[in-house]
Amino acid sequence: MKQLTVKKAIKLYCLECCGGSRNEVVLCPVKECVLYPFRKRVGGRASVKLIRKHCYQCGEGTSDAIKKCEFKDKCVLYDFRLGKLPPRQKDTMQKS
Repeated sequence: MKQLTVKKAIKLYCLECCGGSRNEVVLCPVKECVLYPFRKRVGGRASVKLIRKHCYQCGEGTSDAIKKCEFKDKCVLYDFRLGKLPPRQKDTMQKS
């Protein structure tokens, strides 16, 4: 299974937030959103740090709330919520 990248996670999050409309993502009026500058162009560690900031705002505003986030299966940003890239998944396929 391919791991979700930071870029793809932010794009998917913005698309979901805008009701599935790519045009609405481009026209997004919510400039206060920490992800706003990255809705089209994403890269580097700064993006992961901004995801953490977004999660901080979404939760109760505490690091503990981010660690105990209950949206694992509902939020595409979940794996990046700690402000770090998740460890690469090991290839579980066995050689024939």
